[in-house]
Amino acid sequence: MEGIEEDEEEGHSHIPGDKPVTDPHTWLSLKNARIIAENTYQGLAAADPGHAAEYRANTDSFVRELDDLDTAISRDIAGRNTSAFMVYHPAWAYFALDYGLIQIPIEADGKEPTAAGVENLIRQAREKNIPVVFAAPEYSTRSAEVIADEIGGRVVLVSPLEEDYLMNMKNATFAFIAGSR
Repeated sequence: MEGIEEDEEEGHSHIPGDKPVTDPHTWLSLKNARIIAENTYQGLAAADPGHAAEYRANTDSFVRELDDLDTAISRDIAGRNTSAFMVYHPAWAYFALDYGLIQIPIEADGKEPTAAGVENLIRQAREKNIPVVFAAPEYSTRSAEVIADEIGGRVVLVSPLEEDYLMNMKNATFAFIAGSR
C-alpha cells in the first residue's frame, strides 16, 4: 500500500492505482471554513433580515480570526523539517493540501492495515523521518501505537471534531509542528 496522494483540483486523495476517495472533512481547511462562514451568513441574513448587520459583523470578525490563524499556520508550517505526517484516520487531507503537506493515513476505507500495510507504513515513517503518529480519540489507537513503537516515536491525539473550532485548529497545528521537530 503506497501513501495517499492529494488531487489538488478535486480535494480528493487516493492510493496510486486505486479509485479516488472524497474527503468529507472540508471544515479542516481554514480556507473552506471561510466559505462555510460566508454561506452561513448568507443563509441567516436571508432567513432573518432584521439581524443581517449583526450576522455580518460576527461573520467578518470570525473571518478575520480565520485569516490570522491561516497566516500564522502558514508561517509555522514553513519552519518544519518534514512535509509529511502520519495519521490513523485520513481526516486531514484539506489541511495538508492548504499547507503543502502529505498526509499518510494508516486506515483506508475504514479498515485497519494488513501486516504488510503496517510494514510499509513503518518504512514510510522512517524514510520521511516522521516521529509522531497522529490518532483521533474517536478511533482505536492500536495500529498507531504499533507503528509509533516500531519507529521509536509516539502517538499524539488530535480530533477533527472538537467543539471550539479555532482552538482545535491551533492545537492540531501545534501538534503537527511539534511532532515534526
